[in-house]
Amino acid sequence: MPLRRLLPLLRAAPPITLSLAIAHTMPAISAEQSEEALVRRFLSEQLTAPDRQIEVETYQPNAQLPPCLDPQPFLPQPLPARSGRVVVGLHCSDRSPRYRQAKITIRAPYPISTRALDKDEVLRPEMLEMRIDDLGKLPRNAILDPREAIGRQLTRPLPAGSPLTSNALRSLP
Repeated sequence: MPLRRLLPLLRAAPPITLSLAIAHTMPAISAEQSEEALVRRFLSEQLTAPDRQIEVETYQPNAQLPPCLDPQPFLPQPLPARSGRVVVGLHCSDRSPRYRQAKITIRAPYPISTRALDKDEVLRPEMLEMRIDDLGKLPRNAILDPREAIGRQLTRPLPAGSPLTSNALRSLP
């Protein structure tokens, strides 16, 4: 039963019953640890997709805040498509929202060139292979799906093992 539903009952209970009820409903972890776990779980659920590995590192808040009753996570800004820092808000039933910072790392497959490629070459499947790594290390315009690159022409030379970028490709006339 959520703690917010128990509050009216707990306020009317004698002090000994109150402490026993709270101990029974609350896990033996600090509020800060609970918030961290909630933020990690929330971000992992938001970013889960096939072929992705998600890592979430939370940062400790600078201020000592009182416990947040019945925290409900939300995103004040859209999540990045790639790794980076994010902010997760927590609506508290007894106070105004608070915010926690986290760093997400998304490891997923993306295409790279199997050999050095020349300008004006048209990409074929055998010219590409998939690598799994942190998407945050890629250029912003990196292509993640090889189908977006196959059949397109390079606008510049590309060294072996390089990720493909949309500005290095053009469609054939």
